[in-house]
Amino acid sequence: MRIPSWILIILTVVAMAAPGTAAQTAGSDSDFTFALTGDAIITRALSVYDEPEYLEMIDMIRGADASFVNLEMLFHDYEMYPMHQSGGTWMRGDPELVDELVWAGHGGEGQQPHGRLRGRGDAPDHPLRG
Repeated sequence: MRIPSWILIILTVVAMAAPGTAAQTAGSDSDFTFALTGDAIITRALSVYDEPEYLEMIDMIRGADASFVNLEMLFHDYEMYPMHQSGGTWMRGDPELVDELVWAGHGGEGQQPHGRLRGRGDAPDHPLRG
C-alpha cells in the first residue's frame, strides 16, 4: 500500500511541532553532535596538510559524537575478479588510505569500527582474510 505524499508531509509537520517530545533539549549537557562531510574521493594522504583552516575542520570532525562520509569509491588492491560491467564506479583507492579517514575522525573510537571500513576480505588471497 502506497501512502500519499501529502499525508507524509502532514505527519512530518505534526511530529516536528509536537511540544516536549524531544529526548534532549537544545543547550543541554546531553547534546549530540554529528559531522557530515559529503562525497569523498580519497586518492592521497589527508594527514600531510597543516593549514590552520584545514586542521580546524579536522578538529570539528574529530570532536563530533558521530561522523558521516559518503565514499564515492572503493578501497582495494584489485583482489576481486574483474567484472564486464561496473554497475557504478571504477574508482579505487589504496586500502592504506582508510587509515587517513580514521585520522580525520571517521570510523574512530566509538564510531564505525575501523575493520568494517576495510571490508570483509572475501577474496581467497586477500591479506585481511582471517
